[in-house]
Amino acid sequence: MRYLLAISSFVVVLFISSCVEEMEFEMKKTQEQVVVKCLFNPEENWSLCLSRTRRIVETVDAFVEHAKVVIYSEKGEEIKLTYQGEGIYTSDTKPKPEEVYKLKINIPNHKEITAEAIIPALVKASVNNVDVNWITYMNPSELLDYDVFPLTINFEKKVEQARFVFRATRYYKGDRKSRYMFTSSALEKLKQRGLPQKAYGELIRLVDRWEDCDYVFTECLESIKDQKVYYEFFNMIKEEVTEEVLIVPDTQDLDYNQIFADDNWLGNVSFDTYRVIGEGNNIAKAAILYSDINLKSAIANDNDRNCEYSVEVTRGDSNYLQYYKTYMLQVSQRINPYSDPVEVYSNIENGTGIFAGYNRQMVHILDH
Repeated sequence: MRYLLAISSFVVVLFISSCVEEMEFEMKKTQEQVVVKCLFNPEENWSLCLSRTRRIVETVDAFVEHAKVVIYSEKGEEIKLTYQGEGIYTSDTKPKPEEVYKLKINIPNHKEITAEAIIPALVKASVNNVDVNWITYMNPSELLDYDVFPLTINFEKKVEQARFVFRATRYYKGDRKSRYMFTSSALEKLKQRGLPQKAYGELIRLVDRWEDCDYVFTECLESIKDQKVYYEFFNMIKEEVTEEVLIVPDTQDLDYNQIFADDNWLGNVSFDTYRVIGEGNNIAKAAILYSDINLKSAIANDNDRNCEYSVEVTRGDSNYLQYYKTYMLQVSQRINPYSDPVEVYSNIENGTGIFAGYNRQMVHILDH
């Protein structure tokens, strides 16, 4: 009996092992490339990130540290970017609209990396007589219904080469921020009134630039021991500080609502419901559908949410639009195992990535 059991076990093991077959396949070898990411606009200083492509098994970015990064304007300006760590290179200058910029990156033992881009002119956009008339829209990509109201964005003039990205935004006004500035002329006024040299030396490093808080300007007085003198200059600084309420909030403070195309030159990219992208010629307006189920409920119940609703209108160059289209398509296709892979657009010579300019504005819709 034990002999028969042993034979049976041997046959089972032999059968199982015969079902296991090793398959050999050769993974496509791809050459490591330098990745450039630089989306620039007139409101922010130059900032560029350099890294290297990663393999699937790698989880940490490999940043490029020893690169010479220079941007040349068509007017002959040479902008050198300084390394700040974690692949970030910056400059304390801002790009200008309608000026062609050429990027050149030199890395030891690597071909020179180049790219070219421009920030298109800002064409003022607006909406007239907003009528919140709710309708039902079925998104053809999902076959789902959304409550939306139509909006028409009007441009101040026809846009010959219209390349736009639209996003519906919501901003809680309770989070509205201010920024502060202390001017060099105000500092000279304090100096004439006897501001101590040490305090002057600390404060001069902060003049003529915006800060997130105003107390940074009075920290220079901490070395003054005489309380009367301290509060005298403290009040002087407070009186001279310029405060500006931010009309356009920082991007990280915005919440995004769903938005859909309602014009033949516009469209949503695949399953993405948070951007409408369009490209056309001699465009005077853009028809969109704005969606926010909570806003609909608030209006119906006369409940003030203390929110500001706007449309973010971004005009980019051809590189910017191509990058966004292909990027959003690649992200959307990841959920479909039967779809062909989408390669994200790159305009980098001897590398990969994106170097593109854009102009952004916020078009106010309503407050509620």
